[in-house]
Amino acid sequence: MKFISGSGHDLMKTPFLQNRLGSSEGGTGHVGFVFHKQPEMERAIRDAVASFDCCDFRTQATLSSIEEDGDSVTVEYEDSQGRRRKLKAPFLVGADGKTGFVRKQYLEPKSVLMEPCKG
Repeated sequence: MKFISGSGHDLMKTPFLQNRLGSSEGGTGHVGFVFHKQPEMERAIRDAVASFDCCDFRTQATLSSIEEDGDSVTVEYEDSQGRRRKLKAPFLVGADGKTGFVRKQYLEPKSVLMEPCKG
């Protein structure tokens, strides 16, 4: 599997990353990577979350702030009806993508940066 950057249809470009599909990472016998189509992966995650009584999956919410203290994180967001809400939990999973609030407004100002692969 070869990964190339940019646009267009030039499949002869030098790849920035290559993976051998038949190899194992680190000699442990475990697969080094797994590929999934994003829509199917998202559906599987949503189904798994919905199956747990302790989980509450909130869609169409817009995050506006994140605050940490020693034992928890508090987020403020606007729900799908436009109401301001707060939620406090032991941890936060930021699954809003590379241009989302968690990365751009919270992680990057703390110098947690997404760096390009060096091949």
